[in-house]
Amino acid sequence: MVLDARIALREFLLAARMQALMEELEADRTMLCGPKGKFQNDRHACRHGYDTGQLVMGGRKVRVPKPRVRSVAGGEIKLPHWRHFSQEDPLDERVQKQILMGISTRDYRNSLEELPVPLAERSISRSNV
Repeated sequence: MVLDARIALREFLLAARMQALMEELEADRTMLCGPKGKFQNDRHACRHGYDTGQLVMGGRKVRVPKPRVRSVAGGEIKLPHWRHFSQEDPLDERVQKQILMGISTRDYRNSLEELPVPLAERSISRSNV
């Protein structure tokens, strides 16, 4: 029962972090584009749907929806929070620690904690590690 409570807490925290990340990305988009649905004469950027991006989470790369912003003059504008989180790559450090602990690249996938949020995983196969 204690294990179930820990798993539930971990799942809750991970889901909360994902929700907080999405809220920060939307706040960045609002900062760049202005409020959604309001006409603005001096607009410099506009919302442009979503794209699929990659972030490192729990020792693996996962695909997450990324809000897009385009300049009125043309061209993509990167969201500040996305730029920050996509530059950090703790994956290399985690892989090195796992291998130093004796986990082979073949068993790397099995050494990672399960993701409670259904996200597409990448870079966890033997050849990628």
